[in-house]
Order: sequence, then structure tokens, then C-alpha cells
Amino acid sequence: MIGWISKAQQLIEDNAPFVVITVLQTIGSTPCDCGDKLIYIGSKNSNSADSLYGSIGGGMVEYRACEYAQNLLEQKNEEVAPYVMHLDSNTLSAHSGQCCGGKVQLFFELFSGNDCCMQWLNELSLCYQQQKDALILSVQTQQGFYKRVYAQDGFIEIQKFLASLQNSPSLSAVFEKWGLQKESFSTSSGYNAYYYQEQEIKIVIEKVAFSQVRTVMLFGCGHISRALVAIISQLPVRIYWVDDRPQEFEVFMQQYVDKELPNNVTILCQDFLSVEIPADAYCLVITYSHHWDYQVCKHILSTSSPCYVGLIGSKSKDKRFRSFLQKEENIKSLDKFSCPIGEVYQSHKSPTAVAISIANHLLKKL
Repeated sequence: MIGWISKAQQLIEDNAPFVVITVLQTIGSTPCDCGDKLIYIGSKNSNSADSLYGSIGGGMVEYRACEYAQNLLEQKNEEVAPYVMHLDSNTLSAHSGQCCGGKVQLFFELFSGNDCCMQWLNELSLCYQQQKDALILSVQTQQGFYKRVYAQDGFIEIQKFLASLQNSPSLSAVFEKWGLQKESFSTSSGYNAYYYQEQEIKIVIEKVAFSQVRTVMLFGCGHISRALVAIISQLPVRIYWVDDRPQEFEVFMQQYVDKELPNNVTILCQDFLSVEIPADAYCLVITYSHHWDYQVCKHILSTSSPCYVGLIGSKSKDKRFRSFLQKEENIKSLDKFSCPIGEVYQSHKSPTAVAISIANHLLKKL
């Protein structure tokens, strides 16, 4: 989810042109969500794996979006503005090669490998780290382009900035055209975005709800957990991964992610019981011994208020652990406790199969 920011930062540092494709709005049945982003880097084969980062749902929508992005890159001229905005709508009909029936509004941004966009990316990354919602303002005029990041309630600053631009509409006029109130826009849940275009000016305001990103605490770095992180790190969640064995994390880095840790994963190589559990965290307990499984569950349930505590195991393990946990003085309830996590498949017990099952179980809780 956050990986596109660091990918864009890397490309700007490398002076490499790229296109960011954002799903601004969806109507009806679509293969993507609002706020999904894809970075198109470009190549002779416009849909090769090394030319893409992220996804806007795959299929013909993504294929045609990549073709258009490739055209933007090929038409790029150093003498024109290093930033280009474009809006496109796709109806998912049989004629388009997909019969979902919905509609997708895509926002294309061409960055021509210069460092003038690094500041807003750094500011957006900081908002994510601080779990603060943000407003992203994108403006293109005849005079140039502007990318700004503001706090969730930064409408006064946005109004002042728009007023400083030649022939720019007021923020009130923009929201009036959208048929919205500023308050409803800023307090809406999840991602929200709208596009404004009139004569020579284009404006997009995106609201990104970093405060609503779920926190997953994963205890244990064995073979199942390593397979699990490779899966759930691709979800819009923050992952804090705890184990006291540094060598196990090294195995993950070598086998799964080519020595580069996913951006939304933080490794906490320390004692299990020294970790502070964030409020409303979703906790998965998959340590290397039943002793630590119990101690970690006890630690979570007695020192924090998690949304969910899932323990790997069996029905007999669940029965035994519950009988002991119910006797702990500082544990008020086991309502959030679940064991075993995932489904039990007699013919599929490989780490990957178990990890997929646990990931599916977690998705239903998030």
C-alpha cells in the first residue's frame, strides 16, 4: 500500500521517468478499489513484470492503462512541463474485454525523472509513519504544475494556495461543482478523491486515510510466518513482526524478498514479552514453542485491548489454553481470542498452504 511512495522516490533519485496511475473512483462491480495505484516504469513490452509496480486490478483495464502510460512516456519531451495530468474513464463492458459492468475513473500522472516532486512524497511518507490522514493536492496550469500535501483539515492552506494561482477557481467553487461539503470530504472513511477541470486548469484532491490502516502484530518468524508475511505484506496493513532469533529474519530476507524488506513491515528482533501492543491491533501468535505461545497470548490479553488474537494450533490446544487463560487475574475476557486460526486441510499442510489459510482468516477479521 505504501510501497508505491518509496518506489516513486527511488525512480526520481535515479532520474527515471514514470507514470503513476490512480483509481480515483469506481462505480458498480470493478476489479479494483478507490485509491489503488500502479507505477508504470515503461519498457518495450508495456505489460512486462519489470515495467510495473502495484496494480489497478489487472485485466483489460490495467492492460489499456499501461498502453496509454507507455504512450505518455514515448511522447515525453524535455522542453515541456515535467509533469502531465490526464483523466480517463473505463466502462467494463463486453466490448472492452471485461464484462464486470462497472466503471473505473483513472488518474494518470507523468513524472519525467526530476527531483521537484520529492518533497511531497517525503511529506506523504511522514504522514504514513505518523498515522495521520492527509490531503494530496495536484494542480496543472499553463504556468506549471504543483503537488502539495496537507493535513486532513488543511483546507484553509489549500484555499490560499489556489488563490495564488492565476485563473484558479476558489476551493468553494471546486467543492460546489462536486456537490460536496468540505467537512463530509475530510471526515469520510477510507480513500476519497475528486477531479476538477475547467479551461486550462486541472485539479485533483485526494484524501488518504492513513489513520485507518490496520496494525497486525505477528509473533514468530518460523517457516509459516515467513510465508505469511510474503502474502499479507501486500495488503494495506502495518505489520510489526516479533521474534528473538535474528537468523530467522535473515532467512526471510534471502528467500522471499531478495534482501529488501517490504515497506509496511517492521522487524522487532527482541524478547516477545518486551513488545508494547498497540491499541486495536490484530495479533497472530505463531511462535516456536507452546510455552511462548501461551506467554504471548497472556501478555497481549492482559496488557492491551486488541481487536483480535489468533493462535495457531488445534481444538485441543484451544481447550487447554482457554482453561489456563481464564484463571489469569488480569485477563477480563477471551472474546477476542481465537484458536485454531485458518482452516485445517488434511492433504495440504505445507507452510504456504497454512499461511494462505491464515491470511484468509485474517482478511475476514480486518
